[in-house]
Amino acid sequence: MDFVRPILLVHLLWFVPLGVAFFLLISIRRRSILARFGELGILQRLQINPSKIFYRASCFLILLSCVSMLLAASGPLFGSRLKTLRRQGVNVMIALDVSTSMLADDVKPNRLEKAKREVSLLLDGLQGDRVGIIAFAGTSFLQCPLTLDYGTAKMLLGLVGPGTVSAQGTNIADAIERSIKALEKVGRSHRVLLLITDGEDHSGRLDEAISLAREAEIRIFTIGIGSVQGVPIPDLDEEGRFRGHKKDARGHVVMSRMNEEALQRIALETRGMYFRSSAGSIQVGNILKRIEEMDKEELDARDILHKEDRYQIPLAMAFFLLLVEIPISTRRNRGRL
Repeated sequence: MDFVRPILLVHLLWFVPLGVAFFLLISIRRRSILARFGELGILQRLQINPSKIFYRASCFLILLSCVSMLLAASGPLFGSRLKTLRRQGVNVMIALDVSTSMLADDVKPNRLEKAKREVSLLLDGLQGDRVGIIAFAGTSFLQCPLTLDYGTAKMLLGLVGPGTVSAQGTNIADAIERSIKALEKVGRSHRVLLLITDGEDHSGRLDEAISLAREAEIRIFTIGIGSVQGVPIPDLDEEGRFRGHKKDARGHVVMSRMNEEALQRIALETRGMYFRSSAGSIQVGNILKRIEEMDKEELDARDILHKEDRYQIPLAMAFFLLLVEIPISTRRNRGRL
């Protein structure tokens, strides 16, 4: 037999002997008080109190009733039935920009690290949705296929960085196309792409990618991270140490600006939504709310052997014992001289 809360059974190890000791102590105390007033035997015969047999039976029933209540609280499990566990949700692909422009520190500690932290919070808030992760820069890479294992997704999320994708730049079109392929095998009405980027697309194929997403009925929620004013892109060495700012061929410092207009257009044309994150907040709550409002599909169904919690049996026994104890406790001796 199994129990829902087996830790409560440990209390029986001390409760039973403590209960016996409690009733013995009451009995000894009672005899001690009576002895102060005269001959103990005569006083006991004169008292109109429960007989010894009924008194002991009453104590035993109370103790047994308390044990039954502890067993009921432990949640005894016996008897089982086959139960189908169904999991419904939305297929969510997260495309995260890992280009060097995401190292800009207009969002602390930088755009990429802030985005990863917010995505981690997003994963914590998902309930039953299948999730995948794509890292992209000049090209894109499927970092985590669609999964219901959020722990694995968070672990793989922590590994992405500028070194994940060898080709630098920002190819949003390739990220959208890679997401469409990753979502091909799931239902057409339950798919969403979260595109997290500063919006600087260098591919020249953005219109084509938007058209493909619209045909595939994939809604794109774009999350723009960074400032529209523009900040220098830090230049880091192989060990991640700052050594200045990136410069172009003419020696000018390269500025990175969030392309808000492009991100708004992507969201508008795919029936998605645009979320601005210039201050570093990706509005996780709003995104989760939009996902929750979407139509759900059955993502997983499995048969499990469900054991029944039979707490009612020991609980009913406890009440029955108390009902039996009431008339016993009221049985009196007939005082005799």
